[in-house]
Amino acid sequence: MGEFDDKRRRMVDNQLRTRDITDYRILDAMGTVPRELYVPRGKRTFAYSDGDIEIKPADENGPARYLISAQVFGKLVQLADIDNTDIVLVVGCASAYATAMLARIANSVVGVEADESLAQAASEKLVEQGIDNAAIVSGDPTKGLACEGPFDVILIEGAVDEIPDALKEQLKDGGRLVCVRGRGGAAEAVLTVCSEGEISTRASFNACVPSLPGFEKSPEFVF
Repeated sequence: MGEFDDKRRRMVDNQLRTRDITDYRILDAMGTVPRELYVPRGKRTFAYSDGDIEIKPADENGPARYLISAQVFGKLVQLADIDNTDIVLVVGCASAYATAMLARIANSVVGVEADESLAQAASEKLVEQGIDNAAIVSGDPTKGLACEGPFDVILIEGAVDEIPDALKEQLKDGGRLVCVRGRGGAAEAVLTVCSEGEISTRASFNACVPSLPGFEKSPEFVF
């Protein structure tokens, strides 16, 4: 067993199983997809650490971007209850790890990413890995990808202050949207469901991950 194979196994045993992630499909997928290939080469040693991993530092084009921790990601996927017939949208897909992993569970996956350089690199990574039921599109994550929808599942890969209506409107009847809403210790994972045209949201578990640029709450004016 190679170094990363062993780290991947220990991630599943120590970070996922111990955090009540019991769906064998998630455990199998996360125990198979080479997470180290979706982080910068210089950070591959930390690919299976129990935390968020910076994949692109802040620069003149925007804030830093991260691969969110494996245990939070795994719990979000479990919360979404993805079926093998589902069409999934990953919002803010960054390195394409989530897209690649979900491609092993869902029927098809499309990721939308605002950073063109990340989107290009992510697309190339999917091709290199031979993943043919997933694709990456460069675009505004807050607007989703209506031309490919509606979707059975939408997963936002990063914390948001609020969920844009445009994303909720791209859910099929029975569709689910999962994300982390809020910042710091007050943040929590939420499940948004579309049922017969009605949208409802409920909190599921406490979680804290880096914010996804573009999803900041609009300023409120006080008169």
